Amino acid sequence: MPSKIANEELAAKKQSAAFTTTIDRLRRSDPDLPDKEAEKIALDALDAHVFGHDAKKDRKGNYLQQGIGAPGYETTNHFASIRRYEGKDAWEAAVCEVWKRDPKRAEALRLPNPPLPEKAK
Repeated sequence: MPSKIANEELAAKKQSAAFTTTIDRLRRSDPDLPDKEAEKIALDALDAHVFGHDAKKDRKGNYLQQGIGAPGYETTNHFASIRRYEGKDAWEAAVCEVWKRDPKRAEALRLPNPPLPEKAK
């Protein structure tokens, strides 16, 4: 199943404007460049366009979230938008998650303490 998803993602990447533009530019500049190498360069360029030139990867090669709203970089506006656009249940889940992961950050953001589970009462 994961390889099927990876193949679908690769096919989608190859249809993007950033990929095709980079491939065209490479073929014009060096017609003798092997297709595999040109494809790898174009995929790397696409990732730089999508995730930024300074994107960080984990040990498995997946890109890590960075910036406002990413885990560890939440703001009060982040939680307000979750509550407004995704609903109260999603907001409560996000608040509980940040309290579990980083209580000091949740306290600094002045998020309400998560409700105790029914069994604990």
